[in-house]
Amino acid sequence: MRVSCPQCGAANDAAPGSKTICVDCTQIFDVTANPDLVSGLELAGPLRTVRPPDLGPEVESEPVALAPPRTDPYAIVSLVSGILFCIPFFGSTVALFMGFKSLNRINADPDTYSGKPLAIAGIVLGAGWWIFAVIDIVSGIVAMRHHI
Repeated sequence: MRVSCPQCGAANDAAPGSKTICVDCTQIFDVTANPDLVSGLELAGPLRTVRPPDLGPEVESEPVALAPPRTDPYAIVSLVSGILFCIPFFGSTVALFMGFKSLNRINADPDTYSGKPLAIAGIVLGAGWWIFAVIDIVSGIVAMRHHI
């Protein structure tokens, strides 16, 4: 239905029994409170105006700095295992496993974790040691067959 704003007299659309905001002056008023404002209805009750709360002065805030992502510990373990290769096969396996696990964590949550280059380096070194070990074993077997 059409109602008139009590402050500026502008026409507004509103439902009976609701509060509405004037499209011109932005005053909030109760539609059912004043029978003079509602055309075609006889409503009883005093006019009641509802004003929005005072929010106070605008306050400028400093931008919030987010903590930089920390290096994923799995990436560090992957790199160190790939470099050291202390225990044959074990070090390279740890480097591969931790490198892939670290990449998954970094890709899933890049705001928390960093260290993607470390994880990739650990994967490359771990794979390299595995390839080297397989070539070494195969060449050893071939050399033993020729001497027997």
